[in-house]
Amino acid sequence: MNIDLHRFWYLHFNTFSVKIQLTKNKEQRTKIIETRAKSQDKRTKSKEPRAKSQEQRTKSKEPGSKIKGLRSKTRNIKHQTQNTEHRTQNTEHITHNTERRTQNAERRTQNTERETRNTKPINMQLRPCTEQQLPEILDIYNDAILNTTALYDYKIRTMEMMHVWYANKQKGNYPVVGAFDEHDTLLGFSTYGMFRVQPAYKYTVEHSVYVRPDKRGSGIGMILLKEIIKKAEEQDYHVIVGAIDASNGVSIKLHEKEGFEFCGLIKQSGYKFGQWLDLAFYQLILKTPESPVEG
Repeated sequence: MNIDLHRFWYLHFNTFSVKIQLTKNKEQRTKIIETRAKSQDKRTKSKEPRAKSQEQRTKSKEPGSKIKGLRSKTRNIKHQTQNTEHRTQNTEHITHNTERRTQNAERRTQNTERETRNTKPINMQLRPCTEQQLPEILDIYNDAILNTTALYDYKIRTMEMMHVWYANKQKGNYPVVGAFDEHDTLLGFSTYGMFRVQPAYKYTVEHSVYVRPDKRGSGIGMILLKEIIKKAEEQDYHVIVGAIDASNGVSIKLHEKEGFEFCGLIKQSGYKFGQWLDLAFYQLILKTPESPVEG
């Protein structure tokens, strides 16, 4: 009886131990399977980006992708071309501005040279012209008629016309101031005359200054203008008027330096050399006379 009981408990214990061991083994196999499943999942996930990149490469090799790539390359080329054109335009602007600055510098140099010439001492003398100078005055007048717009004449003048001109100057007591060199050659002259025939204009005169072509730009015109202003003050005139072709910038600047002011423009008042000419009026108001009168 004791032997059987002992055997019973022995068998029962071994059976229970085997069950426990089987359970442990089963749990271990389950863990191993779960671990393998997790690692498999990781490998699957790691393959997904590769698959996506492979798909992108495959799509990029497709005809549509090639067209898109070509379009983007074309756009890049266009942008590069536009940038090159912009740079070229900027270079042209810089070149143009440089040329302008160069031209302005050349003009300033020329102006400086002219002013230098004007300030050089000129060996000449001023005195009234007589009939003896009429041939030289005629040459200066006719050159201005043929080659400039200083005079709105078509035909050259004659000696007969100059004698009448000089007689009218003498009759009206209007001065004709000449600039002469050391050889007694006439370099230029200035004069004035009646502005209008109505008597109320008696204190106003219209002047003119002419210089021999080869002596222009030497300051003679300035000296003659100053002298004729002085003569007008001595004769108690009040206003000196200059009628200047609007394109004659040299004469306009000369008068402005002496205080003449622009007072009006008659557009297309003359026609010469195949073009319309505008006539600009400049005036200088003098302090004389002290006691103006009518009549």
